[in-house]
Parts: sequence; C-alpha cells; structure tokens
Amino acid sequence: KQWYQRRVRGMKHDLHMDIGKETLESYDEDKPQGGMRKLSLKIYLMRLISKPYDGTMMKELDRMGALHRRIKVELIHVQALIAFIQDVIIGELFRYKQLGTRDALNFDVEGTVRAFCKIFAVQNQFISRYYEDPVSQCGHGPKQWWCTIL
Repeated sequence: KQWYQRRVRGMKHDLHMDIGKETLESYDEDKPQGGMRKLSLKIYLMRLISKPYDGTMMKELDRMGALHRRIKVELIHVQALIAFIQDVIIGELFRYKQLGTRDALNFDVEGTVRAFCKIFAVQNQFISRYYEDPVSQCGHGPKQWWCTIL
C-alpha cells in the first residue's frame, strides 16, 4: 500500500497521499500518482504482448529492475506484482480458448502459457539481480550453495 502512496518527484499530487492518511480502500487511482502508475503498467503490458523479444526488449526488461531498485521498491512487492500479472494473463489466455470460436479453438494456449511463464521468469531474474549482492554473499563468511554458480 505504501508504494502506491509515495511521492514521485515532479508529479503534482495531494499531500495527504504522502503522509499516508488515506487507506488503500479510499485511494483514488485517477489522481496523478495513481494515473501515472496505471499508465506505466499499461505500457509495460502492451510491450509484453505486442513487441518482438529481441535485444531491445531484453534491455527494457532489465531497465525495469534498475528502475524499481532505484525508487526503493522492496523486491517482494515487485515479485508479487509480477506474479499477479502472470496470473491475470494466463487466466485470460484460458478464457480466450474457452470462447469456442474457430480462432480460439485453433489457439495454442498451452504453448503460449509456457512462453509467458518463461518471459516472466526472465523478467523476475532481471529485476532480482539488482537486489542481490554476490560479493557480500560469497566474498566473506561461510560459502553458500549459490556461490558455486556465480
């Protein structure tokens, strides 16, 4: 909740949102902060479903990790959002298949779900790498199992 009520530099906003006096239930997503986040998520989703998965897309997925780390969003919140988005997309893919139209019946929902799961796994890795500190994890103290693969 607190991440949706944080101030973003340069945005016109209501001060009571920064102080955190509003509850999530009374939060207005049409105010500047909510609208900006809603638009950002919409753009991200449109890129996921419409752009080719080339070097440019990989840079975009990597940029998402750097961005969220820079604005100090905790990793668990970013991962929860990715899991939610993945669940929504997979649900919509299966709902499309159940429409029964000729296009829907010929649609390879299983292959598409597998592809999206791989995309989200890559996205999660790009994000997670900005939160990891391999030097402190593997450079000092007892070796952890993951130090052998770094």
